[in-house]
Amino acid sequence: MKRVLIITGVLLLTYFLFGFKTGFNYPKNNPSTKPNVIVIMLDDLGYNDVSFNGSTEINTPNIDRIANNGIKFTNAHVSYSVCGPSRAGFITGRYPQRFGFERNPKYKPSRINAGLPLDEKTFAETLPSSYNTGIIGKWHLGAHPNNHPLNRGFDEFYGHLGGGHRYLPEELTIEDSYSVNNENDSYKIWIMQNHTPIKTDQYLTEEFSQEAVSFVQKHATDSDPFFLFLSYNAPHGPLQATQKYLDRFPSLTGNRKIYAAMVSAVDDGVGAILDQLVTSGVEENTIIFFLSDNGGKTQYSNNNPLRGGKSSIYEGGFRVPFAIQYKGTLTPGVYNKPVSALDIYATTIALAEATQNAEKPVDGVNLIPYLTNVNTQEPHSEIYLRKFDQERFSIQKDGFKLVSYMHTGINELYDLKNDIGEKTDIYDANPEIVDELAFIRKNWVSQLKDPVFEGITNPPNYASNSPSEYLINHNFELGNITGWNSWNNGIVNTSSDVKSGNKAGYINANTTGSLKQIMELKANTTYQFKFWYKSKIPGETAVVNIKDEVTGTKFLDDKITTTSSFIQYDKTFTTSNDKNPISLNLFKNIAANRALFADDFEIIEVGNSADQYRIKVEDLTSLNVGENFQARAIEIPLTAWLGKKSWEIINGTGVASVDDKGLVTAENKGMVTLKISALSNPTIFDEIQFEIKETLGIDDKIEINKALFSVDGSNLIDDQISITTYTDLRKVKIQIYSLTGSLVYKKNYNSLSQGNHSFNLNGISKGLYFLTLNSLNTSKTIKFIKK
Repeated sequence: MKRVLIITGVLLLTYFLFGFKTGFNYPKNNPSTKPNVIVIMLDDLGYNDVSFNGSTEINTPNIDRIANNGIKFTNAHVSYSVCGPSRAGFITGRYPQRFGFERNPKYKPSRINAGLPLDEKTFAETLPSSYNTGIIGKWHLGAHPNNHPLNRGFDEFYGHLGGGHRYLPEELTIEDSYSVNNENDSYKIWIMQNHTPIKTDQYLTEEFSQEAVSFVQKHATDSDPFFLFLSYNAPHGPLQATQKYLDRFPSLTGNRKIYAAMVSAVDDGVGAILDQLVTSGVEENTIIFFLSDNGGKTQYSNNNPLRGGKSSIYEGGFRVPFAIQYKGTLTPGVYNKPVSALDIYATTIALAEATQNAEKPVDGVNLIPYLTNVNTQEPHSEIYLRKFDQERFSIQKDGFKLVSYMHTGINELYDLKNDIGEKTDIYDANPEIVDELAFIRKNWVSQLKDPVFEGITNPPNYASNSPSEYLINHNFELGNITGWNSWNNGIVNTSSDVKSGNKAGYINANTTGSLKQIMELKANTTYQFKFWYKSKIPGETAVVNIKDEVTGTKFLDDKITTTSSFIQYDKTFTTSNDKNPISLNLFKNIAANRALFADDFEIIEVGNSADQYRIKVEDLTSLNVGENFQARAIEIPLTAWLGKKSWEIINGTGVASVDDKGLVTAENKGMVTLKISALSNPTIFDEIQFEIKETLGIDDKIEINKALFSVDGSNLIDDQISITTYTDLRKVKIQIYSLTGSLVYKKNYNSLSQGNHSFNLNGISKGLYFLTLNSLNTSKTIKFIKK
């Protein structure tokens, strides 16, 4: 295997002449005034699987050197909770939802759109041309030649284009990266050195570490700085480790042991790189970032004390281990304010004095002023996550986090400062906080773009068009018991293999594999689980289980044996006290010469089955003529995924209209009916009746506006303003403007009851201000002075 080790005679001579005169003062090479940058990113690393975050099972002394010599972050998030989108955000400094990168791209070298859009710029495309840029390891930002790292600004590449890879050299059997067109084969491709396939001979993690050491050796003697993205695919599946690393964990067993060994192999590599920086004399002129691309998989990683893991919108999905070393600039310590992986881009281009395209503003910030106390504010006032396909959102601000399942209408609120494990939902007790976070989230979402390419897992991906279709394969995932390394399942549309509708799920013949679904179910609740299964040749066996994704507790664990005709599986199970994601797994564990087909999955809450096939519309009692109301559908049960819905107004004595998003406009007074139904099955619907009232006359409006609210006491305000509202108000917006017209404060409420209300203004400076209260068609403005 080719290895380039450049240690010049001048370097050696300088080392021996001067290296030990004043302690270990190694030669200072790479004398650029701009720093070198190394980003070390792991793949699917658990939050509590490095010892600087408290791990007692996996010792990571070399990774800890970065945290101990620099800043350890306790509140660091990535921009997405799975690999591809997270890396797209990191490498551009922008939320990936802004440019439609919200799915893990399929390995499709023929598809240019299945990757990072060409009008988004990477580090390497933004940094000054003087930087020597390289990426080692995992790319996962598009397999099309136009998206090859060397065509996205990088000078050097040593790695693989896909989302994962096998680690043992004897399993890399395919030479040409562009000859395969599926995930399974993409894991077996030779490593690329720039554009040339390389037949490796080492455990892949060691290969990448050694290549990174060579990169530092080669560029440390340059007069120009370097940027290295060391993108380990470890400990992402398949879980594979050599005996050298397995022997370090005699007390562990199974997948946890292999996973720990993989992390330990990375730690060795990090140590070699840090040592090389010292040897090459560039340690103090190099800023090093360490992080994971998302949370660890709950099957074998440890994300404690966080809730959930990879793919989740809870903290375990996207709060990650994060540390920065920049000797001579950053004083070692702990930083608790919210930071983001997007900040790595912003910090790097600021230190390099690069210019960002004004039409593509970054979402990250330069962290150096914050970490040196030049700026004492929070780097990020909000942290966002949207998962488009699952219709799941989270937003956090001031330590509060709003979690929303838009397809079910379920919302949760957590106080992360006192409940980092997200165990206690305080949604009902804090309507003002909920309204504020929902308003901010809505504004952010309005700036985003829908996904622009098909992903590996692409809900709804229904397995049939049967009446129970909306319960089938929501969040359909591919993988097997050893990790996401065997993609042996999919969708079939051959009529003889489908129970009803047009499609069914299947697991291939001559393989092991699984069908998996992530669900949100109620705690302490009994459900009925049903589906149909068969194989062309009878006698295929499979395991069926339903379990808690966090604790591993199995609520149902069963075996099935197929016949050549569809037969129905029908069992009940009861969930536990924990409110965690639940996984449904149908796993074919014998590679028999027959495929397994499954169709028409249903999960029905026992005792309320009559309510399972319903949509509910939130209550709406009345509107005035000319008013609008954004109606919301709540799907039952929590596993429901009805897809597109049809909104309809049935005019009675009154008249109204509704658009395809559920926005109702009242037109003439009287009673009308609002109806919503599932397009896939119109028999699933709900209706509510409401009254349209006459619009207030001008005189009435004037009176209401006069009496709308008043400021309690004096209009001279200290740090708190109290107002009294004289009637119950809906759709309320409170805004405070400075004398120059700048908006300095805003609050939004779905409703504001008659009575006294107080607002904290300690963040507003002294001066004259205008407070405006808007409620549907009424508004009023008053002046006050902040003392």
